[in-house]
Amino acid sequence: MLSKTIKYSFSVLFMGLLMLASCSQDNGTVDEYANWRSRNDKAFSDTLAYARNRIFMGDPAWKVFCNWSLDGQTKYNNATFTPSPDDSIAVHIVQNGTGTTSPYYTYGVRVHYAAYLINGHCFDCSWSGTKLDLNTAVPVTFSVKNVIDGLTTALMRMHIGDRWIVYIPYNLGYGTSSNGTSGSTSYIPACSMLKFDVTLQSYYR
Repeated sequence: MLSKTIKYSFSVLFMGLLMLASCSQDNGTVDEYANWRSRNDKAFSDTLAYARNRIFMGDPAWKVFCNWSLDGQTKYNNATFTPSPDDSIAVHIVQNGTGTTSPYYTYGVRVHYAAYLINGHCFDCSWSGTKLDLNTAVPVTFSVKNVIDGLTTALMRMHIGDRWIVYIPYNLGYGTSSNGTSGSTSYIPACSMLKFDVTLQSYYR
């Protein structure tokens, strides 16, 4: 699910938005993905604004990173380069690890993760049960470069032991194409903002 072809509540208002269920009805059936793109655009815009406000207020638990492929770029003639909002991810740091270095693009990682849509649906999870238990959970292994850009961007900034909640706009996720089979628990609609709960256990060359 993670391939490219793949406790902290900060605001009652925002969590309400993340858990928002569908809005339209047709002959008694509910379309939970009605206005999906606009809802996801707003969800990420609100999250990014909240993160930047917390950073401005001096809160070290929030970070904003531009896409790894744009990091350090400059415009023509060395003008200041400013990435667009949807070329960034927002991060809430739940736990700081003990590591001091981060994996490179070509490294492999061992992580625990759970992935959610804005309606609260968990479409993928590496552990069993309702919450992560480091005593029993078995980490999954994959290459940093073989996941969606938003997750790659986060992993290349994480240290061993870090646990982050990562908010990813759809252009750094699965884009404008759906992923999986509609109706399945692993289905990801097109234009989905993603929320990853990620713990970096280790990495290797």
